[in-house]
Amino acid sequence: MRCLIVVLNWRAVTRTVACVLSLVEHVLRNGHNIIVVNNDSSQSSLEELSMALREAAPTVFRDTPGQGSDGSLYVINSGANGGYAFGNNQGIRWADANRIQYDAVWILNNDALVKEDALSPMLKMLTGDRQLAFVGSQIFDIEDEGLQCSGGVIGFKSIAFFWNFKGKAQSADAKKPKQDKLVYLTGASLLVPRSTIVRHGLMDESFFLYFEEAEWQERAIRDGWRIAYCDESRIFHEKSGTVGAASAFFYYMYSRSAILYLDKTGRPLLPVAMLWIPLLCLLKTRRLDCMTASLLGVRDAIFKSNIDWSSEFFRAVNAQLPPRASFLDYQEGTIDGKDY
Repeated sequence: MRCLIVVLNWRAVTRTVACVLSLVEHVLRNGHNIIVVNNDSSQSSLEELSMALREAAPTVFRDTPGQGSDGSLYVINSGANGGYAFGNNQGIRWADANRIQYDAVWILNNDALVKEDALSPMLKMLTGDRQLAFVGSQIFDIEDEGLQCSGGVIGFKSIAFFWNFKGKAQSADAKKPKQDKLVYLTGASLLVPRSTIVRHGLMDESFFLYFEEAEWQERAIRDGWRIAYCDESRIFHEKSGTVGAASAFFYYMYSRSAILYLDKTGRPLLPVAMLWIPLLCLLKTRRLDCMTASLLGVRDAIFKSNIDWSSEFFRAVNAQLPPRASFLDYQEGTIDGKDY
């Protein structure tokens, strides 16, 4: 099977180059193609990324399709920072428009590394079970190699309450939990057969961060298809970035996307979630600014509002952050959005 590997970059050139080089060493030799999507409207950002990748991997880098056979690396600009779903979708659309052949798409976070061929075992699993619509990896911490999750998360779909799915041991030899507990596979490493895209479309771009891969998989699951992770596929992934999971921005995005997810999947407990998600934020952080951010996220999701980066809320939170984590820069595409 030929695979299209999509890696999304948000002004994190060093990290993205490291990810791509690990793919070139361990995966690209098998004849697949890599598309790095620069999720930024800036021409200078695209030029910086292209130059770095050309220097790092000159034998596989291609300026345009058709210059070589399978086993090529391309860099494209998305034209705007439209979020995680938008950027990855742009990579797939570009491949289709340029007639790059593929049987499956592997979406891989740019803050991940492969230390061995993590793709072939997933492809083998996919070809051996025609009912699989998505396949994930075992995900380990890039520093201590402790297990972050086995493929994805478990929890309660009805109220969008999830936690990482993993065995008791915290190493690469961890005991693996049962597959049937999985709710969805994380987008850090997600293999999608082309047939799934034909049947169920691409990711919903109304999500900016979080839950886009969950809603995508839910479409397939409701039609009788299955998801699973592959024991033999291992990637190594960074922990959360500087702002992390205790920031007002995180709770805004999480809450907005959680409500969108519940609304789009028709969960009857949506009104309950609208109340308990902000309360959970307060209980977890004991910070009123995080609860306020969560309430704003819930509000924007209910009214289907576009994210207003110039709002008083974002300006107030932005003033408290270090320069590289400026939320207002999201509208310019200048932050590594998936990390914050």
